Amino acid sequence: MARPRAQGCAFILQRSGAQAWNPLRRRSGRVGAARLLPDMAGLRRSAHGLVLESVEGLGGVAGWASLVPVGERPALCFFALLVASALAYLPMASAFDPSRWISFGPFFVQVSRVLQYPLYFLVGIGLGASGSSRGLLQQGGRLARRWPLWIVVAVIAFGLSIATLLTIISSIRTHGGVSPSLATFGNFTFVLSCAASSFAALALFVRFAQKARGVLDNLSANAYGIYLLHYACVTWLQLGLLHVQLPGYEKAGMVFAGAVALSWGLSAALRKLPVVAQFV
Repeated sequence: MARPRAQGCAFILQRSGAQAWNPLRRRSGRVGAARLLPDMAGLRRSAHGLVLESVEGLGGVAGWASLVPVGERPALCFFALLVASALAYLPMASAFDPSRWISFGPFFVQVSRVLQYPLYFLVGIGLGASGSSRGLLQQGGRLARRWPLWIVVAVIAFGLSIATLLTIISSIRTHGGVSPSLATFGNFTFVLSCAASSFAALALFVRFAQKARGVLDNLSANAYGIYLLHYACVTWLQLGLLHVQLPGYEKAGMVFAGAVALSWGLSAALRKLPVVAQFV
């Protein structure tokens, strides 16, 4: 069971000694650099402790959930993710045009998905915190044994979402708009396809990714760093190829290969730094 964490942040700050950090403390009329450096180290330890406490909390929640044999009930986990995802996405897609984007410098995000992204991110952290020896990701569990079923479910869900999208496009061309019921159903098929594809990918990897392989193990170790860095690589590579006279599929291949190589290489290089390796 996850223990109460109402005073978690205060406890972490107190334990790490970061409560003494004050960059404005003066010594002999000037900020003491010798004092400031240890204080900054205390702040770094505080941030590290906060991350560890957060992951531990998610692991506690995952451990509480594992009291129910979720490893043998992947369908229950799927429907829980589907409901949570629908609650996060459908109201946003109804309030904002799903095709509306906002930008912050070189970064772009769809407004309707601003809750969808952190939901999946936190679910992934929770699953990782529970480990692969129990729960949904346990080797030999029902998810792994029934991987063909999840592939079929993912393909059907994706086909349904594409068919609905084509229907919406046809309605716009024919009638100049889309009925609210059709728009809501289209948004739901997107949620359904996301959840089904995620479970299909998990099933495949839990079933078949059991042997150590040098390159794939390195990719796994850098997966989080690639996740954090790939967006900038993709964006700038697309910008660099914007005026290059090449077919679209060639540009797509170049951007994909370049983004994987750059983000992977950057992640591997940054993880050699002890400060970065603690978080990534």
